[in-house]
Amino acid sequence: MFAFGLCLQSMTAATAFAAQTFTVPEKLTDGAADYQLSRTPGKVIAFDTLGNLHVVYWSGVQVTVPATFPNFIYHRLRPPGGAWSPQVSIDDSFIAADKIGGRHPSLAITPDDKVHVVWHDHRQSTGPGSWIDNIEIYMDSRPAGGSFSATDIRLTNSTAVHLGDNGFTPQLAVEASGRLQVAWYDFNQDQNASDIYLLSSDLSGVFTPASPVATAQLTDASTRGGAPSYSVPDIAVDAAGTRHLVWVAGFAAGDDLYYASVAQGSGTTTEQLLATAAADFFDPPKIEVASNGDVWIVYGDDAPTPNSAEDVILLRKRSGQAGFDPPIGAVARAGRQFAPDFVVDDLGLVHLVWVDKVASVTSVMYGIYDPNAGALTREMTVTDFSGPWARPSLAVGADGFAYVVFEQDDLSGGDIWFAVNNKSGTRDWMAYP
Repeated sequence: MFAFGLCLQSMTAATAFAAQTFTVPEKLTDGAADYQLSRTPGKVIAFDTLGNLHVVYWSGVQVTVPATFPNFIYHRLRPPGGAWSPQVSIDDSFIAADKIGGRHPSLAITPDDKVHVVWHDHRQSTGPGSWIDNIEIYMDSRPAGGSFSATDIRLTNSTAVHLGDNGFTPQLAVEASGRLQVAWYDFNQDQNASDIYLLSSDLSGVFTPASPVATAQLTDASTRGGAPSYSVPDIAVDAAGTRHLVWVAGFAAGDDLYYASVAQGSGTTTEQLLATAAADFFDPPKIEVASNGDVWIVYGDDAPTPNSAEDVILLRKRSGQAGFDPPIGAVARAGRQFAPDFVVDDLGLVHLVWVDKVASVTSVMYGIYDPNAGALTREMTVTDFSGPWARPSLAVGADGFAYVVFEQDDLSGGDIWFAVNNKSGTRDWMAYP
């Protein structure tokens, strides 16, 4: 099970780890709808300072039509040692009396324990435009111990002269000050080529409602010949307020991987190509800033054979460095290792979850990559049977336990599952050699 051939000296730690297990996965949803996590699920699960675990997800089908095929954004929480609350629909997305809804939520929790959720919403769309001709970014918030409001905040306002001004898959990040940052991709400038957009709140986490989309544009397709489209960004913020973004150039498997950083107060950046033919629109990269200022990126590497022999790759840009270190094959072996998510803890250890497919067996896996050892030194299975698992997302609690949500992606529908490492926190592992 240990993919990198740990040396004899570390077997004591490996033996201790082998005794640890995850709880039997708990199905959070009832199969009554097609429940899904966000396309970029790195920011769908998080703890507040009281130890409550929050999760967001959505339901819907490919066709969005008011009343008959609406979408819903949901929130649930799990208090320390308690049970999950019932799901609550967040979005108040209606056209007249008909529910229409939104997709692909992302959450962030500010230091005052206020939960903020963003998503892309169809309520500005029209019937002649098949309900996809003007998709805007919306947000709702829940104060600590309170409820989400009955009125959502519209963050963006189209400035396009064409139909098809669509903003998609917003990702939300929070600074220590409480300032919020949201990144998404949008066709506002060019209906044939999307760009990356970035919007900042004030220091209290309040956005200017319905900001003109054009003022949030970060990249410019016209400077790259009108193509490719930039899509599915993820965002992280460092202690200085610098925004770090990663995204995919295109809408398929085997597309290019890009990175950029944007200083606080700046609206311009220079994108950096990190890998060619490696990224996947359906398996977007994720980005984190460690407590020491290092920037980390994780992605499922599609090169050179998309969707057949992927590996989990880590990229690290050390604090103060201009560029990234060489790629790290954190999980690289036979079969497919894809859809990774990660957390870098305050010890510098990289906690990973991913989907692992070997022959006909598909599992959700969890492991620890130790940068000092240069190896995946811990690994175990989250799921207790093979299934159509997708999009795992990870949070690490103050107790050091790993909390994982993941999707069951059936052709006839979908469900959301949850499991937690229930034996020993990661800090206990540090007692072993």
